Amino acid sequence: MLRHRLHFGPYATPRFRIGQPVEDLRRGTVRIVGMSDGPIAWPVGQQERAKSLVLYRGLSRAVRRESAGVATASTYSGRPSAVTGG
Repeated sequence: MLRHRLHFGPYATPRFRIGQPVEDLRRGTVRIVGMSDGPIAWPVGQQERAKSLVLYRGLSRAVRRESAGVATASTYSGRPSAVTGG
């Protein structure tokens, strides 16, 4: 159940394959290693040992559009700093 209402959604999960390298806007090239467990499943990327949500352009736009990233972060099962870069 969402505690925060998204203002500009719905947002769709991008197409990908586990193990596929993709460009993360914050971290550069990452390898997709799994999915988040939020209401909207989102790819999790790994670079060296660190894992976090893949910051695709679409997620980046969603973070900027939603109120300070709080609603977006809870929807994608992350912390606001995980999706805003703070």
